[in-house]
Amino acid sequence: MARQRQLERAGWTFVRIRESEFYADRKSAVRRIVEACEELGIRPIGQEEQEAEKESEGGTAAEEALSEEHEEKEEPSALTQAEEDTVDRTIRGGEPAPPTEYSQQLNFPDPREASPANVRAALRRLIEEEGPLTKRLLIKLYVEGCPTLQRAGETVRSLVNQALYSMQRAGEIVVEDELGDRSLESEVLRLAGAPRVRERPAGRRDLLEIPPSELFLVLDRLLGSSNDPLKDQESCCRAVLEHYGFSRLTEVRRRHLTKILAAYRRRRVSLESGVSVRDEQAV
Repeated sequence: MARQRQLERAGWTFVRIRESEFYADRKSAVRRIVEACEELGIRPIGQEEQEAEKESEGGTAAEEALSEEHEEKEEPSALTQAEEDTVDRTIRGGEPAPPTEYSQQLNFPDPREASPANVRAALRRLIEEEGPLTKRLLIKLYVEGCPTLQRAGETVRSLVNQALYSMQRAGEIVVEDELGDRSLESEVLRLAGAPRVRERPAGRRDLLEIPPSELFLVLDRLLGSSNDPLKDQESCCRAVLEHYGFSRLTEVRRRHLTKILAAYRRRRVSLESGVSVRDEQAV
């Protein structure tokens, strides 16, 4: 243990698994190690080199797909879709709408060159000002505030994940996987001790950048005490869009809202039965 403490002070991370635990449930033990490696950005030998090559070529297929998710074939109009979707988003209840564009004058450090401490400080600033926020939005805002970054490639995301994992282990931030699928839309970050949910107008956030817990709060109000909240899923989707001022139910938004509504239904059932969603997932 003394040796472990010395290495931890040098920046090493340990995942301790008892021998009895390993033999009792080998899959679960290995999964914990794999998840820790993913959080730290540790990948098989050769994978980082392949990703670096892809970055130098000017973009990956995954990023192109992500870009396509937010773009629809535009019909002739005086407004672009992005402009159209932000025109009617007013501030409700005096709560300011969060930005999704940060000035490069903030001069966030480049994770590929800066010290981990400086990267963590910049991330803390973002989480403190904009949290709770999804990891998707956090990475987007970080890139926009860093003069030397044009996009978030695999290397950048890996280094940001390492910084976030360190902050989480230190108890500085809380990270919740609100949909249980470890996606960028599901993982929500906030400072330790900060409120878990903060309802705000969409502002310039896309629907996929709004925390699921915030959407659950809106659904609670929109659906009230209905005994069958998902009887008309299309109406639910349209109601959420209208609440945030979005004008079009794109296929990407429809898929995301379908996932949100499924999680919301599980949440309502668990609350009524007295069993938490986390307990259900553990089972």
